[in-house]
Amino acid sequence: MEAEAYKKSRAQPLSVVQGKPSQTNYIAWRKELELIATGYDVSDTYAWTVDTAGNNFGCLHLTMDDNNYQNCTNIMTYVVPIEPPHYDPTITAATPTFQRKQLEEEMEQKRHDFFTWTGASRGMAENLRNAMDEQYYSKLKHSIVGYKNVTTIQILDHLDRVWVTMNTKEKKKIKADYYKPWDVAGGVALSAFTKALDKRKEELTHHNITIGEEDIKEHYMVQMYHNRAFTETDMKEWENKSVAD
Repeated sequence: MEAEAYKKSRAQPLSVVQGKPSQTNYIAWRKELELIATGYDVSDTYAWTVDTAGNNFGCLHLTMDDNNYQNCTNIMTYVVPIEPPHYDPTITAATPTFQRKQLEEEMEQKRHDFFTWTGASRGMAENLRNAMDEQYYSKLKHSIVGYKNVTTIQILDHLDRVWVTMNTKEKKKIKADYYKPWDVAGGVALSAFTKALDKRKEELTHHNITIGEEDIKEHYMVQMYHNRAFTETDMKEWENKSVAD
């Protein structure tokens, strides 16, 4: 079960970066890892992977700390997964056959989900290490077990603190990347364009990059106008409206 989950992670390599990674690379890696993590389902055992709206976040917690997980999912009940026993200890010689079978199946599911979690964790951490030169995570190496116990979060935290610290130039570049045009020719629906702006804004907030509401509104309106969603006359009428309207 663990090997299966590991193999699934490893089949989804991250974007490889030559030389020192930037904050932009770091954000991209986090996004790629989140996509891998949410591709698993361990909700039968870990109820805290699903929110009240039914959104299943799978192994997303492997990519972020408790605070970010809570902010992203509104789930406050995370508990560190612990390996369940091989056999349900409540089963005795007196346990009826039908109940024994049910308990055995439940324990099998718990073990399946736990080892799915550990396999995903191992694969994602390896993916992240493979995406960069070893010098950028070598300080995490243990003298005996190497990187065996180094988690994805530990590598991300190390990168964030040591190698990809945010500077003005990088922040400006990331902000510029945020204001991408609406790709009408590529078939992107207006609703999808709008949703992407909101989601990207939320993601950048986790990296202490604030996108102003007025800037978003201006970018949105310019893209609408540029792609002829309305006319120049419509635009002028809108600009002449009072704040209340």
